[in-house]
Amino acid sequence: MGSVEQLAVVRGFARVCQEGWGQGWHERNGGNLTCLLTDEQVGEARPFFREPGEWAPLTEAVPRLAGRVLLTTATGAHLRNVPGDVAGNAGMVEIAPDGAAWRMVWGFEGGGRPTSEISAHASCLAARRDAGFANASVVYHAHPSNLIAMTLLRSWDDVSLTRMLWRSMAECIIAAPYGVAVAGWITPGSAELAAACRDAMAVGNALVMAQHGVFCCGSDFDDAFSLLHTLDKAAGIYLSARAANGGSDEFANGISVSGLRDIAQRYDLPANPKYLEE
Repeated sequence: MGSVEQLAVVRGFARVCQEGWGQGWHERNGGNLTCLLTDEQVGEARPFFREPGEWAPLTEAVPRLAGRVLLTTATGAHLRNVPGDVAGNAGMVEIAPDGAAWRMVWGFEGGGRPTSEISAHASCLAARRDAGFANASVVYHAHPSNLIAMTLLRSWDDVSLTRMLWRSMAECIIAAPYGVAVAGWITPGSAELAAACRDAMAVGNALVMAQHGVFCCGSDFDDAFSLLHTLDKAAGIYLSARAANGGSDEFANGISVSGLRDIAQRYDLPANPKYLEE
């Protein structure tokens, strides 16, 4: 292997950045991506590690990730530039043995640092794994227009937003059976955001933040990307239908709650029952 960039996990990482840019989800330096590397992937990358940087604190400790290595985008990086220069727009960080800090071990060339939301990403992965999802490995944060637009219309809660998205398109409950958590306005990169991510990922794998964007957690790149893609498509259908309906979301048709239950039963989905109550 001639370079880290040739590793399959790094190629997959760059592909998500490129496809997310193509969707219009990453204006300027908006959004970020993190992958928790396996021991095998770390072994492949380790020959290219540099002398580790200084330890920097996380906003909250993640003992579940102690000693693990994360591949993550750089703060200020434009995700459309990642495929052409991974080392200049992303890098790898090692989590401290106590889970309370990180240090750079590869990439971030030109004086870069990990995304300002590295603590939120670490909290997402730790919470999902603590909840029993041992394969949770990817956190994807993007700024999809349709879902953000929905947060301008009203103050949603997790029940009302999940049910509206599920009822807009049959595929949505299949892609997001755990539902969607909702948070009001939170300053990006803050400790409050990391805490909101931790709480949301303890019970599900998607968090919509008002006027900001979405965090999705998945077992791999396809899992996380397709979850966000499905949620935003459902949001787009809702917005189009509402515009065609004179601004009202009292639609003549929509998947009924009983219809949602039928889908959950047909596909043996772990659908959260609180979203299926009449």
